[in-house]
Formats: sequence, structure tokens, C-alpha cells
Amino acid sequence: MRAVGGGTAAVVLGVALAGCAPGGWSDLPPPGSPWTLAEVYGGGWDRALVACPYETPETFSTVHGLPYPGPDLTSRDDVQVVVLLDGEQVVEQDVLARDDVDLCATDLGVLDPDDRLVVDASLAPEHAVRRLR
Repeated sequence: MRAVGGGTAAVVLGVALAGCAPGGWSDLPPPGSPWTLAEVYGGGWDRALVACPYETPETFSTVHGLPYPGPDLTSRDDVQVVVLLDGEQVVEQDVLARDDVDLCATDLGVLDPDDRLVVDASLAPEHAVRRLR
């Protein structure tokens, strides 16, 4: 498990993506420029789920049909958890500070590696992520 948050690290929204190799959250392009989770995490997974603040493990399990593998979020609003899956197998989970990038500001649903996403500074909060259609 990899944890990114608050003062330890994170997302610098003004840095350009470096090629096609996974660059991590610190290599997101500027707001308004598209990117994919495959560019952040690389390969080896086929879908991603996001557990949002106040979500209970029971709710996550009911909605997604699998046990929640992350930390308890029932009384937290400062983080979200990205759960990467290959089939029904959890490959990785990543705890992200919402102050750095907010995957819970819009309803992203189940994400594929190549879904085009964008940080939309016109949304509140200014680091909210939405899917491009």
C-alpha cells in the first residue's frame, strides 16, 4: 500500500506529464489538461474504485460487491482511497489527501485505466477531478 497525503507529498498540479511511463500524482498536467489513471499508476489493473469520505466499509462492499480493503473513512473527510483491481483481486490501494486532488468532488463511478480525466479548476474545490466525455 502506498500512502500520499498532507505534508508527505503529493500533487503538484502545474507539472507536465513525463512521457508515457507512470509518473505518479506529482506529474499531473496543469488543470484542464487530460490525463489517465494509467499514467499515474501504470498497468496491471483493469478498473479503479474510489472510496470517498464518510463511506462505510459496508456501503463500499454493497455497492461494489467486494470487501473494502482500505482504512476506515467513516469519520474522515480529508482523504479518499483509490482501489485498483485486476478482476476481483485488489492490486493496490492508495490513500490520497483531498487537498491535493479530489476524486470525490464529482461522481466518477468505476474508472478504467484509459478513462480521460481532468482537474477542473472551475469546480469547487479547485482541484476537483472530472471525467471527460
